[in-house]
Amino acid sequence: MATTKWTDNVTENFNTAIEKICIHITAEDTVAEKTRYANWVTRKAFIENIEKKYNNKDIIFNYFSYTYDTIAPDDGQLIEYRTTPHKGFIIAYWNGQNVRYIINQKSYALTILRKLLGCTSRNEIVQDNAMITSDLFLWLIYKVYSYENIFERDDEQKETQNITVKTIRGIKGETDDLLTKISANGESVMNIISTLSFLLESREFNQICIDISYKGHNHIELTLDVKGTMSISIENYSGSYETGKETKEEVTAHLYLLVYLEIFPFIYQTYLLEKDDDLWDKKTNIEFLKQVANDLSTRVNEKIELLND
Repeated sequence: MATTKWTDNVTENFNTAIEKICIHITAEDTVAEKTRYANWVTRKAFIENIEKKYNNKDIIFNYFSYTYDTIAPDDGQLIEYRTTPHKGFIIAYWNGQNVRYIINQKSYALTILRKLLGCTSRNEIVQDNAMITSDLFLWLIYKVYSYENIFERDDEQKETQNITVKTIRGIKGETDDLLTKISANGESVMNIISTLSFLLESREFNQICIDISYKGHNHIELTLDVKGTMSISIENYSGSYETGKETKEEVTAHLYLLVYLEIFPFIYQTYLLEKDDDLWDKKTNIEFLKQVANDLSTRVNEKIELLND
């Protein structure tokens, strides 16, 4: 499920935020004409908060699971027919300046956080998602297509560890077509006629799914969309967190913090730098699409020759 990131502008102490989340909500919405949120249960995964460095910064965090019911307004039906159960998780962390939350919700994320934290005023919790655009997706496709899919980290303050976008597994555009796989090794859907045609016909991309390797993490499957959400396939992950000692909650928390705080920021900064240096501009974009068109023409001709033989 897609996640979003939020900043707490009120709570100045991380332990206070944890206490708020862990206190089970007993007061329910009582307005009969509105949907009620009831039967809240939260569970903290780690007895002691975990501290770990991400992007050379000390981060303190914990993981919470939650459940609640929404109860539709009374329309004469039994309450069982009007009640829908919900569940999810929140990764709360302290970055030395403020408390932030990663929650596997998008549409109702603010409502859930406000109720769990007891917020009563506006702007106590504000969204803090990345500015993800269709152009960023096209740039990523271009980098993989051009075999420039290794992003080098070589500054003195960090260990030299490259981030590799190994595969673009899928993209979605206005036509809602989903491509299955795009690989840097050439044995991919980028060589399929329908895919190349899709790249030429789609004006904008709404979503992209990429496979990343970084440090001891061999396979991180990350999905981004233009609404600023991110989702990681925990089931398809392979890497250093697979020791058998970590719980699913630990793996989930570590991976989302790694992606939000370390991997994606560097990829995004590389994208912005290439735009500033005119390495990715309108001219490069046009040349890339011309190359795609030429490759498409070549594949069509090869197909025709095979049919004529």
